[in-house]
Amino acid sequence: MQMRFDGLLGFPGGFVDRRYWSLEDGLNRVLGLGLGCVRLTEADYLCSHLTEGPHRVVAHFYARQLTLEELHTIEISAVHSRDHGMEVMGMVRVPLYTQKDRMGGLPNFLANSFVGTAKFQLLFALKILNMVPEEKLAEAVAATQRPKKGAIDHAGGAAGHHHKAGNELARAGNELGERAEHPGMMHGGAEQHLVGLEGVMGMVRVPLYTQKDRMGGLPNFLANSFVGTAKFQLLFALKILNMVPEEKLAERASQINLHSPCREFMCLREGARALE
Repeated sequence: MQMRFDGLLGFPGGFVDRRYWSLEDGLNRVLGLGLGCVRLTEADYLCSHLTEGPHRVVAHFYARQLTLEELHTIEISAVHSRDHGMEVMGMVRVPLYTQKDRMGGLPNFLANSFVGTAKFQLLFALKILNMVPEEKLAEAVAATQRPKKGAIDHAGGAAGHHHKAGNELARAGNELGERAEHPGMMHGGAEQHLVGLEGVMGMVRVPLYTQKDRMGGLPNFLANSFVGTAKFQLLFALKILNMVPEEKLAERASQINLHSPCREFMCLREGARALE
């Protein structure tokens, strides 16, 4: 899948004008801009879905089985495609496993923000192509629908106010101490070591802009799932390196129900001074 310019996950593709192109010809033209070296045929067609709303769109979904070598070639080609860094912020693989905590892997991935029918298309493909057992798929979907309980309440929070960001920060210590079950991790005593990029499903760029709808771009990106303190590290870096103005950053955080990150920034800054 791809991280799109609007901060949402989706599949490679785009709009096709049927006056000038067949579905497959139009699709391959769009894929050439974002992937560079893949061609699909009518035999790869999987399903279609009519979206609801004022702008009704028919989403046609195609799937192609690839060898690992072919996948590597496409991933490398995508980085050098015309749309990389503009329409597309990076490619990611979908983790098809679930870790022992019943959230790591596919459930956490499904908790991210998807565009349009992308999540439906993903779940449909995983089921119809037998990539994930149906009962495991149902468990993964159910896990994302269960409310998450924060490790501790945000210190000093107003009574009755839900500080999602504070809970996420408080969970960081617990998450960093958990032992991962992914085979890309090496277990030795109390230490964990990533071997190369075996534990990484892809690299994406962070959209530093906000679109006119005030959600596309950075706000949508911040609404995705992050591990440990990664979200606060990102916000801190954006502020301290002046990559996004502080007032804009606070505004974007509030749009996804995060309280202003300034308090965390001050804590991190004071902590750094103490270390000095």
